Amino acid sequence: MLRLAREHKYRLLFKMVQRLYQAGRAEGWAAGETLPARLAWTPHTPTDRGAVLEEVVKAYGAGVLSLETAVAMLLEAGYPIEDASQEVERIRAKAE
Repeated sequence: MLRLAREHKYRLLFKMVQRLYQAGRAEGWAAGETLPARLAWTPHTPTDRGAVLEEVVKAYGAGVLSLETAVAMLLEAGYPIEDASQEVERIRAKAE
C-alpha cells in the first residue's frame, strides 16, 4: 500500500530525470516531449507459477480470458516470454 501512495512521486522523479538528460543534450535523448514512465513492482513473495499456469489454462479454456490476457498473466508470473504480442501471434499461427 505504501508503494501506491508514492506512485505519483516516482512519476515526477522519472520526468525530472528525463528533463535533465534532455537539457544536458545527452547522447540518444531527443529534445522535446517528455515520455510518461512508471515503476512496476514485483511481489515480495515468489509466485506459484504452476498455480498461475493452471488458472490460465482453465480460464482460457472456459472462454473467460482472451489469449492476450492469458499470455500477459504468464508474463507477469515470470514465464520467459519476451514480447506478449509476438507470443500471441506464434500461438495463433500454430493453431491454424
